[in-house]
Amino acid sequence: MHPCIDMMNKKKRGQVWIETVIYTLIALTIMGIVLGIVSPELNKIKDRASIRQSADVLNEIDGRINDIKFISGNSRNMKIKITRGKLIIDGEKDMVQIVIDDSSYAVSELGLKVYEGNIIENTTAKGKKYMVTMTLDYENKLNITNKGMDGLKTFQYANVPYKISIINNGGNVTDIDFF
Repeated sequence: MHPCIDMMNKKKRGQVWIETVIYTLIALTIMGIVLGIVSPELNKIKDRASIRQSADVLNEIDGRINDIKFISGNSRNMKIKITRGKLIIDGEKDMVQIVIDDSSYAVSELGLKVYEGNIIENTTAKGKKYMVTMTLDYENKLNITNKGMDGLKTFQYANVPYKISIINNGGNVTDIDFF
């Protein structure tokens, strides 16, 4: 074989390897860009689903309270699964809240309260994320307590559901106690 032909074959093989590396880098760059665009949207969708699930938990609690609030001594047991954030029973302010402090999804305009049924939804900025607060406010309607006391009880995310009891203890302003 002529030396010039052998040299041309080596150049072609080298060119093929360079083209392969360049095309691989281009493909990896494109995949990185696509993931950079798609990933935040997927997080928003996932967070929106978590917020809807949290609203369902609050609606279930509100339904149980409405079931018992007219008859003293009445009670309901329920299981609550916290998939995101924390559930707060606030006996001092007579409210039940779910707070998600690292959401990619804003449930409302920043600082604007939105009413969805009996739930008050509020979004505040927290760096690049949002803090979403969903509240059942019973102030001047019911006296919310935790084991008979006006204090705070917080339920954090857990893999297993919490078992709670809601009891109507009566009173001038109906006392709804969480156990």
